[in-house]
Amino acid sequence: MQENSFENARQMLEFLNPLDTERWPPGQTIFRGQPECSQQLLPSIHRLGGPVTAPRFYGDIDISRNQQVNFEKLVLNAFLEACDHSGLSVPGDSLAVRARAINLDSLVDGNASWPTNDLHEILAFAQHHGVPTCLLDWTRNPYISAYFAASSALGALKDTDKKLDGYLAVWALSTRATGFDIIQPPGGTSPYLAAQSGLFTVSRIYGPGDSIFLPLPLNQDKSIEPGPDDSSHLQLLTLPRSEAADLLEGCARMGVTGSKLFPGYEGIAKSVRDWANIHHRGSSLVEDSIRYLLS
Repeated sequence: MQENSFENARQMLEFLNPLDTERWPPGQTIFRGQPECSQQLLPSIHRLGGPVTAPRFYGDIDISRNQQVNFEKLVLNAFLEACDHSGLSVPGDSLAVRARAINLDSLVDGNASWPTNDLHEILAFAQHHGVPTCLLDWTRNPYISAYFAASSALGALKDTDKKLDGYLAVWALSTRATGFDIIQPPGGTSPYLAAQSGLFTVSRIYGPGDSIFLPLPLNQDKSIEPGPDDSSHLQLLTLPRSEAADLLEGCARMGVTGSKLFPGYEGIAKSVRDWANIHHRGSSLVEDSIRYLLS
């Protein structure tokens, strides 16, 4: 894995410039922004400290692969049943898919894995509406990843925090590498997916089902091999979190704002929260941020 550290937001944005096709050959890299550089590349449903996890559900940190798969199916079933009660359709859903792929009696064995391919569209839709799944969000647009890193870093700060310590992160993953799966659902799956140039990596679970489930972060998966002419399949770009407000403002100047990434009223509210977070941090960019972040 390669690492690059930047002192200020401008340096990071210049490095991420997609017009630099020598550094970023078109279509060969996907990006993900995170509020902390120490945060592993794990999907939300595999994070032990998350609010919706199998260990919390079963009351035991040592769970089997079958239990993890069973829990993920329970969560997905709960989402689909809630959509049924509300009369809402879900892309990719059908009675056949539910019977075959989300059958709670069909768990992991030596010859099967979870999730099955016919669930990808449903999982993507659930993921983009806040449901914990085995998918990890990525984007083809490096500036969008920078936006999410900056916005989530500012949003995670508490009023009692006196300063912005630590580093935010943007991960860059080569699509030419082997040993992992990328899911690219149709753009119509979700308006958010299309607006964010979104796609996913999936963390699969294989048998034997009775063995202990040990989450494996993508950045620690040694089975992933670099692609042709790649010195490394993964890059970690870090920036002091004290630069988060400037990074968010820089993304806005590139046309990347919450209102653009989340079409509708939710995106407007997201932009207002971003503006408020900059304002609360006393940034010199407050006045300009009103014009850009709310546009």
